[in-house]
Amino acid sequence: MYATQQDSGSIATSSRGNLGEITPLDWLPHPGYEFGSIVADPLNSKVSYAGGPASGIIKVTYPSGQWINVSPNVDGTAGLRKVGNQPMAFSQTNPRELLVGFQYLFSTIDGGMHWKKLSPDLGLPKGAKPPNSGRASRS
Repeated sequence: MYATQQDSGSIATSSRGNLGEITPLDWLPHPGYEFGSIVADPLNSKVSYAGGPASGIIKVTYPSGQWINVSPNVDGTAGLRKVGNQPMAFSQTNPRELLVGFQYLFSTIDGGMHWKKLSPDLGLPKGAKPPNSGRASRS
């Protein structure tokens, strides 16, 4: 199990504690940010993906805890944008396919070595304000 903790980073733990319950002694540090998604690889529970440094996506392997940035935006000139709680999920129809949202929807089937852009730009231009939602404002 993986969890984010405000002001405390992220953690990983098994679903069963060594002392009859899950305690902080069972926690392992996780290098994901304190917010956002952490998803476990459905084919290898020792591998997870999370939001990481420089708006990247990190791949973490346990029990070593080693991590690597596998994001499609490793190239800083790509101009990818994301929100703090970046959408990230494995496909329901292909357990090898990780889907990640930037202003484009991206997909990888090889653990982040190669990415495929699946959508046109879904975001607003940088600095543009979203259109009125049609809801009445409260005074």
